[in-house]
Amino acid sequence: MKEFTMKKNERYHIYHQGKAIYFRKSFLEATGNMKNPEYQELMELQAKHPDFKLLTWNIAKPEKKKETYKGLTIEQMDAFLQWKYKEGTAEYKTVKAEFDGIKNFCDGFHKASSSGTLKSWFLGQYKDEYLDWAKEQVKLAKNKAKANKNRQKPNQNAAETASSEK
Repeated sequence: MKEFTMKKNERYHIYHQGKAIYFRKSFLEATGNMKNPEYQELMELQAKHPDFKLLTWNIAKPEKKKETYKGLTIEQMDAFLQWKYKEGTAEYKTVKAEFDGIKNFCDGFHKASSSGTLKSWFLGQYKDEYLDWAKEQVKLAKNKAKANKNRQKPNQNAAETASSEK
């Protein structure tokens, strides 16, 4: 395990405890040409530390933790609100008026920013419930597709049998 960090201006680091020399990628690329001073420097380091491993210093990049809802459309948000508040009720009309108000306010701006503002409001209000509902919608769509596929199989078999009898 590495117990050090390389400084920004350091091209390589000699790690005596681990018997290794860590190089920046740019330094190693420069050693590809024997005329470069980096090549001579590498040869000197190898001569001074013949039993050390030569390794590339890899910078660990943090994982992206930001969740995106790229597929979330205005139609999906509207369908969710209809499902949650039962279209036609007073509560639905109130929420729909707020939803439409934000949508209309943002229409004067660039399309991308208006949908982003609307998504932000929607997810702030209904994120967890929406995610559960969306998972359920995916399951229903898969089951429906599976049922349609199963219905088509007997018809295909009948068509194959009819063509083979001719």
